Amino acid sequence: MISVGASTYSFNEEIDFDLAGSFTLSVIAIDTSGNVGRSDLSVNVEEALKFDRMYLADVGSDSELNSDAFGVPVRINGFTHPDSAGIIFEALYYNTSPNTEIRFIPQKSSFGPFTFGAGANEGELEIGSDNTVNPIVLSDIGYHRIMVNLSTFSYTMETYTPSDTPFDEIFLMGTGVRVNGASTCVNNNDASELCWNFASGKPLTKASSNPYLFTGTVELFDFDPEGDGNNGFILGANPNGWSPFWRFDQGDELDLEPEFTVPNDGGNYIFSAARYGTYRFEFDTHLNQAKLLAQ
Repeated sequence: MISVGASTYSFNEEIDFDLAGSFTLSVIAIDTSGNVGRSDLSVNVEEALKFDRMYLADVGSDSELNSDAFGVPVRINGFTHPDSAGIIFEALYYNTSPNTEIRFIPQKSSFGPFTFGAGANEGELEIGSDNTVNPIVLSDIGYHRIMVNLSTFSYTMETYTPSDTPFDEIFLMGTGVRVNGASTCVNNNDASELCWNFASGKPLTKASSNPYLFTGTVELFDFDPEGDGNNGFILGANPNGWSPFWRFDQGDELDLEPEFTVPNDGGNYIFSAARYGTYRFEFDTHLNQAKLLAQ
């Protein structure tokens, strides 16, 4: 409550916020006759915005963020320079259909407390606390490079064509896995039982529209209920040898959610009974990104 006592008044005060975000400030003026005027001001607190990680969400709800085994949302690249770390991010993303809606979130499993979407003008970011923030729309099919700058609250977007050589085939290798109905424990040469071997790897299907994208229906199950071995898998591109192969940035422990595949390195994806079921598997060799999506 401030007593003005004049027809004009200037108010100036510093306000500390515990968290960055969007806030509404309400100013109510009452004259001596009891007349009331009100103005609501929207304020974005941006100075404190700095995040260790950032994700691209191409789904629209918290439940969709958590329905996959891994791969949703998509982890995007950060920078290590002190002027950029936690502030500027690069998203490399393959858009499979026109007019895909995306948002950026610094937390993995929810659109709150921070979500970044499209501002009022082209190239502007807007911050919100849930999925009601307007999405950025990708109108074109293909690979996109999106730069997000939390200092200027802006983004830039361009399409590009990869220059790396596509692989002819990609295989899943492991145990407790069926790819399009075929077990990764059946030797392709003599039909004997042979798990965790390139000779038993089962091929994914190369997308007709993208030579870097491989997909398949993958079933995870307990291959040996009486044994104590781990069920899991890796990826390979050679039916006659181990190299090249891909494992994961988070692996060798049960049910971790990997964010990138690691060429010729990394850890196995190991799963427990909590992950048993049928999924759609997607692997992009250009982006080194894999998704295991619930059917």
